[in-house]
Amino acid sequence: RDRVYRQGYVQLGVEVYGGALFAPWFDRDLSIAGRVHYKSRRGELRSALIDFSDPIAVIPSLAIHLNRGVNDSRSINAQKELVPLLSQLGKEEDFDFNELLLQQVKKQPVHRFAQEILAHELFLYDTQAATLIGLKQEFISSARLDNLLSCFLACKALVNCKNTHASLLVCNDHEEVGSQSYIGAKGNFLKDVLGRVFKTPELYSRAIASSLLVSADNAHSLSHIHI
Repeated sequence: RDRVYRQGYVQLGVEVYGGALFAPWFDRDLSIAGRVHYKSRRGELRSALIDFSDPIAVIPSLAIHLNRGVNDSRSINAQKELVPLLSQLGKEEDFDFNELLLQQVKKQPVHRFAQEILAHELFLYDTQAATLIGLKQEFISSARLDNLLSCFLACKALVNCKNTHASLLVCNDHEEVGSQSYIGAKGNFLKDVLGRVFKTPELYSRAIASSLLVSADNAHSLSHIHI
Protein backbone atom coordinates (compact mmCIF):
# COMPACT_ATOMS: atom_id res chain seq x y z
CA ARG A 1 0.00 0.00 0.00
CA ASP A 2 1.12 3.57 -0.67
CA ARG A 3 -1.48 5.89 0.77
CA VAL A 4 -4.83 5.96 2.51
CA TYR A 5 -7.48 8.71 2.23
CA ARG A 6 -9.65 9.28 5.31
CA GLN A 7 -11.88 12.27 5.99
CA GLY A 8 -9.77 14.54 3.80
CA TYR A 9 -6.43 13.44 5.26
CA VAL A 10 -3.59 11.56 3.59
CA GLN A 11 -2.13 8.65 5.51
CA LEU A 12 0.63 6.25 4.48
CA GLY A 13 0.17 2.51 4.36
CA VAL A 14 3.09 1.01 6.27
CA GLU A 15 4.36 -2.37 7.41
CA VAL A 16 6.22 -3.06 10.66
CA TYR A 17 9.81 -4.23 10.21
CA GLY A 18 10.97 -6.97 12.58
CA GLY A 19 10.24 -6.98 16.29
CA ALA A 20 9.18 -3.50 17.35
CA LEU A 21 7.83 -1.67 20.37
CA PHE A 22 4.67 -0.06 18.99
CA ALA A 23 3.79 2.40 21.77
CA PRO A 24 6.86 4.72 21.46
CA TRP A 25 5.97 5.49 17.82
CA PHE A 26 2.91 7.53 18.75
CA ASP A 27 3.10 11.36 18.76
CA ARG A 28 6.63 11.49 17.39
CA ASP A 29 7.94 13.89 14.75
CA LEU A 30 8.63 11.48 11.89
CA SER A 31 10.47 11.82 8.62
CA ILE A 32 11.00 9.45 5.70
CA ALA A 33 14.23 8.10 4.23
CA GLY A 34 15.29 5.21 2.04
CA ARG A 35 15.98 4.09 -1.50
CA VAL A 36 13.96 4.94 -4.60
CA HIS A 37 14.21 3.26 -8.00
CA TYR A 38 13.30 5.32 -11.03
CA LYS A 39 13.44 5.59 -14.81
CA SER A 40 15.34 8.51 -16.29
CA ARG A 41 14.44 10.54 -19.38
CA ARG A 42 16.81 8.34 -21.36
CA GLY A 43 15.01 5.20 -20.26
CA GLU A 44 17.75 4.16 -17.82
CA LEU A 45 16.86 2.32 -14.62
CA ARG A 46 18.57 4.01 -11.69
CA SER A 47 18.29 4.29 -7.90
CA ALA A 48 18.71 7.14 -5.43
CA LEU A 49 18.90 7.57 -1.67
CA ILE A 50 16.54 10.19 -0.27
CA ASP A 51 15.94 11.73 3.13
CA PHE A 52 13.22 14.32 3.74
CA SER A 53 15.05 15.28 6.98
CA ASP A 54 12.19 17.51 8.17
CA PRO A 55 9.34 16.01 10.23
CA ILE A 56 6.56 15.37 7.70
CA ALA A 57 4.45 12.70 9.42
CA VAL A 58 2.98 11.73 12.77
CA ILE A 59 1.09 8.79 14.25
CA PRO A 60 -1.36 10.57 16.56
CA SER A 61 -2.74 9.06 19.75
CA LEU A 62 -6.47 8.93 20.26
CA ALA A 63 -7.67 11.49 22.81
CA ILE A 64 -8.13 10.05 26.32
CA HIS A 65 -11.85 10.87 26.47
CA LEU A 66 -12.38 8.73 23.36
CA ASN A 67 -10.51 5.78 24.85
CA ARG A 68 -10.90 5.79 28.63
CA GLY A 69 -9.29 2.37 29.10
CA VAL A 70 -6.07 3.12 27.24
CA ASN A 71 -4.03 3.25 30.46
CA ASP A 72 -5.44 -0.02 31.80
CA SER A 73 -4.38 -2.36 29.07
CA ARG A 74 -3.76 -1.75 25.41
CA SER A 75 -3.38 -4.01 22.43
CA ILE A 76 -2.12 -2.09 19.39
CA ASN A 77 -3.24 -3.19 15.96
CA ALA A 78 -0.28 -2.35 13.73
CA GLN A 79 -2.32 -2.38 10.54
CA LYS A 80 -5.03 -0.03 11.82
CA GLU A 81 -3.35 2.19 14.41
CA LEU A 82 0.22 2.65 13.17
CA VAL A 83 -0.84 4.54 10.07
CA PRO A 84 1.03 7.87 9.90
CA LEU A 85 -0.74 11.12 9.05
CA LEU A 86 1.00 12.93 6.21
CA SER A 87 -1.17 15.79 4.96
CA GLN A 88 -4.60 17.40 4.77
CA LEU A 89 -6.31 17.82 1.39
CA GLY A 90 -8.81 20.38 0.24
CA LYS A 91 -11.90 19.37 -1.72
CA GLU A 92 -10.25 19.97 -5.10
CA GLU A 93 -6.76 18.78 -4.18
CA ASP A 94 -5.16 15.51 -5.21
CA PHE A 95 -2.10 13.74 -3.87
CA ASP A 96 0.40 11.51 -5.64
CA PHE A 97 3.00 9.91 -3.40
CA ASN A 98 5.21 8.93 -6.34
CA GLU A 99 5.21 12.54 -7.53
CA LEU A 100 6.32 13.63 -4.07
CA LEU A 101 9.19 11.13 -4.23
CA LEU A 102 10.09 12.20 -7.75
CA GLN A 103 10.46 15.84 -6.72
CA GLN A 104 12.59 14.81 -3.76
CA VAL A 105 14.86 12.72 -5.99
CA LYS A 106 15.27 15.53 -8.54
CA LYS A 107 16.60 17.86 -5.84
CA GLN A 108 19.87 15.96 -6.16
CA PRO A 109 21.77 17.25 -9.24
CA VAL A 110 22.98 13.77 -10.17
CA HIS A 111 19.36 12.58 -10.35
CA ARG A 112 17.84 15.67 -11.95
CA PHE A 113 16.77 13.71 -15.06
CA ALA A 114 14.55 11.30 -13.10
CA GLN A 115 11.23 10.89 -14.86
CA GLU A 116 9.18 8.11 -13.27
CA ILE A 117 9.25 6.38 -9.90
CA LEU A 118 9.19 2.60 -10.30
CA ALA A 119 9.64 1.28 -6.77
CA HIS A 120 10.79 2.35 -3.33
CA GLU A 121 11.99 0.98 -0.01
CA LEU A 122 11.32 3.68 2.56
CA PHE A 123 11.38 3.92 6.33
CA LEU A 124 9.83 6.27 8.86
CA TYR A 125 12.21 7.50 11.54
CA ASP A 126 12.09 9.76 14.58
CA THR A 127 13.73 13.12 13.88
CA GLN A 128 14.50 13.89 17.54
CA ALA A 129 18.26 14.24 17.92
CA ALA A 130 20.28 12.08 20.29
CA THR A 131 21.19 13.65 23.62
CA LEU A 132 22.79 12.95 26.98
CA ILE A 133 20.41 12.77 29.95
CA GLY A 134 20.65 12.15 33.68
CA LEU A 135 21.90 14.37 36.51
CA LYS A 136 25.48 13.67 35.43
CA GLN A 137 24.61 13.16 31.76
CA GLU A 138 25.59 9.53 32.17
CA PHE A 139 22.87 8.14 29.87
CA ILE A 140 22.48 8.30 26.12
CA SER A 141 18.96 8.89 24.84
CA SER A 142 18.57 8.13 21.16
CA ALA A 143 16.63 6.11 18.64
CA ARG A 144 18.29 3.19 16.85
CA LEU A 145 20.94 2.65 19.54
CA ASP A 146 20.60 -1.07 19.05
CA ASN A 147 22.88 -1.81 17.33
CA LEU A 148 24.36 1.37 15.88
CA LEU A 149 26.21 2.14 19.10
CA SER A 150 27.89 -1.26 19.28
CA CYS A 151 28.82 -1.02 15.57
CA PHE A 152 30.34 2.44 16.15
CA LEU A 153 32.34 1.31 19.19
CA ALA A 154 33.55 -1.81 17.40
CA CYS A 155 34.70 0.33 14.47
CA LYS A 156 36.53 2.70 16.82
CA ALA A 157 38.18 -0.25 18.56
CA LEU A 158 39.31 -1.67 15.21
CA VAL A 159 40.80 1.66 14.13
CA ASN A 160 42.58 2.21 17.46
CA CYS A 161 43.88 -1.34 17.98
CA LYS A 162 47.65 -1.96 18.06
CA ASN A 163 47.54 -4.54 15.23
CA THR A 164 49.16 -7.24 17.32
CA HIS A 165 46.51 -9.68 16.09
CA ALA A 166 44.42 -9.95 12.95
CA SER A 167 41.06 -8.30 13.62
CA LEU A 168 37.81 -8.31 11.69
CA LEU A 169 34.62 -6.30 12.20
CA VAL A 170 31.36 -7.64 10.77
CA CYS A 171 28.17 -5.54 10.79
CA ASN A 172 25.31 -7.68 9.50
CA ASP A 173 21.95 -6.44 8.32
CA HIS A 174 18.45 -7.97 8.64
CA GLU A 175 18.87 -9.29 12.18
CA GLU A 176 15.30 -8.25 13.00
CA VAL A 177 13.87 -10.58 10.35
CA GLY A 178 15.91 -13.66 11.16
CA SER A 179 19.26 -12.84 9.51
CA GLN A 180 18.22 -15.02 6.59
CA SER A 181 19.34 -12.78 3.70
CA TYR A 182 22.69 -13.05 1.93
CA ILE A 183 23.97 -10.10 3.98
CA GLY A 184 22.48 -11.43 7.22
CA ALA A 185 24.42 -13.31 9.90
CA LYS A 186 23.12 -16.62 8.54
CA GLY A 187 24.26 -15.79 5.02
CA ASN A 188 27.44 -17.06 3.36
CA PHE A 189 29.16 -13.69 2.92
CA LEU A 190 31.51 -13.88 5.93
CA LYS A 191 32.38 -17.51 5.30
CA ASP A 192 33.13 -16.78 1.65
CA VAL A 193 35.38 -13.83 2.53
CA LEU A 194 37.33 -15.84 5.11
CA GLY A 195 37.61 -18.68 2.61
CA ARG A 196 39.40 -16.35 0.21
CA VAL A 197 41.76 -15.13 2.93
CA PHE A 198 42.65 -18.62 4.18
CA LYS A 199 43.26 -20.61 1.03
CA THR A 200 42.88 -24.14 2.39
CA PRO A 201 40.27 -25.75 4.69
CA GLU A 202 43.03 -26.48 7.24
CA LEU A 203 44.15 -22.85 7.43
CA TYR A 204 40.52 -21.77 7.72
CA SER A 205 39.83 -24.24 10.56
CA ARG A 206 42.96 -23.17 12.45
CA ALA A 207 42.04 -19.49 12.15
CA ILE A 208 38.52 -20.12 13.45
CA ALA A 209 39.74 -22.31 16.31
CA SER A 210 42.24 -19.69 17.51
CA SER A 211 39.85 -16.75 17.20
CA LEU A 212 37.78 -14.91 19.78
CA LEU A 213 34.26 -13.95 18.72
CA VAL A 214 32.63 -11.01 20.48
CA SER A 215 28.92 -10.39 19.82
CA ALA A 216 27.78 -6.94 21.00
CA ASP A 217 24.14 -6.07 21.69
CA ASN A 218 23.00 -2.89 23.43
CA ALA A 219 19.63 -4.23 24.46
CA HIS A 220 21.22 -6.94 26.60
CA SER A 221 23.70 -4.76 28.48
CA LEU A 222 22.17 -5.39 31.91
CA SER A 223 20.82 -8.63 33.30
CA HIS A 224 19.79 -9.99 36.69
CA ILE A 225 20.46 -13.51 37.93
CA HIS A 226 18.05 -14.80 40.59
CA ILE A 227 18.98 -17.83 42.70
